[in-house]
Amino acid sequence: MLACRAKIMRAMKLIHLPQAEDVMKSGTTCSVAGWGLTGVHRSQKTKGDSRGPLVCNRIVQAIVSHGNVCGIPTTIYTCVLAYIPWIMRNTGEE
Repeated sequence: MLACRAKIMRAMKLIHLPQAEDVMKSGTTCSVAGWGLTGVHRSQKTKGDSRGPLVCNRIVQAIVSHGNVCGIPTTIYTCVLAYIPWIMRNTGEE
């Protein structure tokens, strides 16, 4: 559980957590936020994006776990929906 409530500053924006009915459909356009390298043709997660959110339709669907395993550009995500009970329990929102 958090020791105290997080203070939401003006420059911050809240993001919606997924609910069971918020399953992504094939072809959904999503984005990853992080500190990864950027470029003109950035179409996939890059080094530095780990622990950043995968956002689809203003809902955080996953967290970038890691990518580029053994030199192979593979991205692995952790599904946020599976952790909603833990998030609620640890933020005091249960």
